[in-house]
Amino acid sequence: VLGAGRLFDLLAAAGGVTPAAGGVVTITHHDNPDHPETVMLSNNPEHSMQGDVQVYQGDIVDVSKAGIVYVVGEVVSPSGFVMEQQTSMMLTKAIAMAHGPNGSAKLNNTDILRRTSNGQQQLIRVQLGKILSAKAPDVPLQADDIVYVPSSSAKAVAKAAASLAQAVAIVGVAHTW
Repeated sequence: VLGAGRLFDLLAAAGGVTPAAGGVVTITHHDNPDHPETVMLSNNPEHSMQGDVQVYQGDIVDVSKAGIVYVVGEVVSPSGFVMEQQTSMMLTKAIAMAHGPNGSAKLNNTDILRRTSNGQQQLIRVQLGKILSAKAPDVPLQADDIVYVPSSSAKAVAKAAASLAQAVAIVGVAHTW
């Protein structure tokens, strides 16, 4: 930047923010590095204009990275999902983004693996079946949470038995010709 410019103009000149960008921008002013300025990005026009601050030559602009929630296990599309400019995401939204549980999921033994502020891993067991049927409250997720939907061995055995029965029926029909 030569001289000075507005934050949003500078972000636009840099090509904008990526889909993985968070909602917090920290500006470290070259003339006052011990007191960085924090700006929240917002889709609300009223709040947005308040964040369009002046940036000067030599200032450092740092756009935070958005949090990601990972959904793995017995879901249709396991993946990591960006928490778009939010600090939390509800469990049902994350499961919906993974296109829901598949037929062999053991919903009421779903685990959330979370890293605590002191670096320890915390295991949170949730009753996803009850949450999806509105019999239990939804659970807020945090950045870097891993949601694991386990497989039900009983459902897997039943599915295998049904497949085997279908195969036997097909072979039986083929032998009658």
